[in-house]
Amino acid sequence: MERIILLKTQLAEAAKFANADDAAHQRLAIILLDNFVEIQLSALMRKKFSHEDVFTSRPKQYAYAQRVKILHNYDDLLKAVVIEKLITPADQKALTFCHEVRNRAYHIAAGEHAVIQIAIAFLQQIVVSYQPQWRSGRDFMSGNFKTVDPFAIGPASPWGLGCNDEKEWSAFLDKYFIAGSSGCPAAVMIADYLSGKVRQAADWYNYFRNEYSVYAPDTKDWQLNDFVKFYSFFEKHEFELKVLKEESSGHVYNQGYTKLMAQHVAGWKFIRPDRLVTLEKKFKAIAGVPAHKALEKYISHRSEVELLHGAIGCAASAFDQRVEESIEYIQEMRR
Repeated sequence: MERIILLKTQLAEAAKFANADDAAHQRLAIILLDNFVEIQLSALMRKKFSHEDVFTSRPKQYAYAQRVKILHNYDDLLKAVVIEKLITPADQKALTFCHEVRNRAYHIAAGEHAVIQIAIAFLQQIVVSYQPQWRSGRDFMSGNFKTVDPFAIGPASPWGLGCNDEKEWSAFLDKYFIAGSSGCPAAVMIADYLSGKVRQAADWYNYFRNEYSVYAPDTKDWQLNDFVKFYSFFEKHEFELKVLKEESSGHVYNQGYTKLMAQHVAGWKFIRPDRLVTLEKKFKAIAGVPAHKALEKYISHRSEVELLHGAIGCAASAFDQRVEESIEYIQEMRR
């Protein structure tokens, strides 16, 4: 009984945080929801192991070493619950994505607000789809006449037995678990996020592309590929360059810089001038596909979008700095 109340409390609080407008509370929502799913899947696998030990004399499907891995490693847990048909392979991919988002939110308080909202939408759907069947995740429940389920929807029953049936869980979710204030489908959220990122990158690029060479003449013939190739180098090797600068003389630093740049250029893949326009059109179309397909497209394009957005953002910042330096120089000359 106490476990059921704890599970319901966690979901109800997660829904409150998910419906908040600020990123800080939604960060707490993703942590609570991801943790809830892990708790339930672990409990269901423990139940499977218990059935093997008690109700069958056949060789164990899961050796002890496998059980330890499943219960202590999230990737192994997800693989096992797919084999047991507790979730689908598409759910596995979604939960892996959500867990990555949760880890960034929990361990380093990082993660874009829009991505956290997308993860919340997937977790909400998984909980709504499965929790009435998962229930407490156990075969048995204990109760007494004193403990009362504060979330009970139907009439009270002796020992609280009714609080853990499928109908009661469905009613609880309908009343208390209304997570995600936007009500926007996950596919639409993904489409808006990806198209918004490349649109912003395109705006930055159009802002400086025709005037950059005024302040840096050697970039006169540069196109999108050249700007992204050059500025992505500094994002990718930021840490190595800082260490090199701290620990080396000017000559050694130049050698190290040249070596890193040569490696970067050697592994570079050409970016077409119209790539931003092409991607924006492609991403807008994602809104019309099923959520799990939209997530697959997000995962497959995530690195490219981060590359373009980050590098062009750096180029725009560098352009702003050059403009400000020129203005300051002109003002200084007039004094």
